[in-house]
Amino acid sequence: MRDKIFISYRRADSDVIAQKLYGDLKLRYGEDRVYYDVVGNRIGFDFGQRIANALNDSAAILVVIGGSWAEYFKHRTDDADWVEFEVAHALGLDAAWRVIPVLAEASMPSPRKLPASVGQITRLHAIALSRKANEWGPGVRALHQELNKRGVKQLPLYAKPGKRLIRLQHHEHHFLTSPNQTGEALVSALSFWNYKILHIDKDEGAVSFNWGTSGHVAGRAVQWLYEKMHKEGTDAVIERDATGSVLNLSMPTARYLAAGTAAITMGHAWPTLAVIPWERQVVKRFFRGIERRLDGLDPGPDPLLLFDKRR
Repeated sequence: MRDKIFISYRRADSDVIAQKLYGDLKLRYGEDRVYYDVVGNRIGFDFGQRIANALNDSAAILVVIGGSWAEYFKHRTDDADWVEFEVAHALGLDAAWRVIPVLAEASMPSPRKLPASVGQITRLHAIALSRKANEWGPGVRALHQELNKRGVKQLPLYAKPGKRLIRLQHHEHHFLTSPNQTGEALVSALSFWNYKILHIDKDEGAVSFNWGTSGHVAGRAVQWLYEKMHKEGTDAVIERDATGSVLNLSMPTARYLAAGTAAITMGHAWPTLAVIPWERQVVKRFFRGIERRLDGLDPGPDPLLLFDKRR
């Protein structure tokens, strides 16, 4: 059964969005099920044959089209155009509906500007993506729906601790405030909890941070888990909403959460405690802290101190 995703793009045209898209897809569906040339090609393998095999095995082939995607066909040299090869091969498969054009802050080019071998792509329904925080989410969610229709299933909520690849867990919370107000409250709460802020992108409405500081001890029961989560970069993206803003939170890998929860349950003899309720409670405390900052109050204790019996 085909259940893989192939990303076709031109590096000089849409490298940033293609990389951002790959990051989202590998977390949701698994790195081994997404072909992206930067990580998908191996030394010593026939490049063309490897591409053809990956296309044949894919349930969905995403053709990322940027503003200058069509222009490169005009300036072809004697060297092989691998993008044309990928798209033409994909369109010629037994099920061309596997092909999904992804418009990367661009419009669909006219078929007159394209070689006959790839002109058919202009007649296919396309998904539009933009790096803007309030537009990226809706576009990616629409793409997820199309991938689901083609039989590509996302990873289970929690993968086995032994698996190398684990997807990030996403949580959302709606605030009745503007994105700027929510962003200021988020940064303020992170600073209060002494979380290390890695990067703030005001244009994208994104904040990257680590949970706590490596030297902080959140009770002996969760010290190991706390330090593991500190090493994992966490993203929070704020999107505009008709009545306020939506804060999307990506938790660190489920491998650490699962292993840490197992250690905690054994250490404190709480056999009924499950992984999912644990994460939900941490996230609930996190969002509650943001709400408190918006109300002019301190955000409360570090959300990860949930299992510190001293509290």
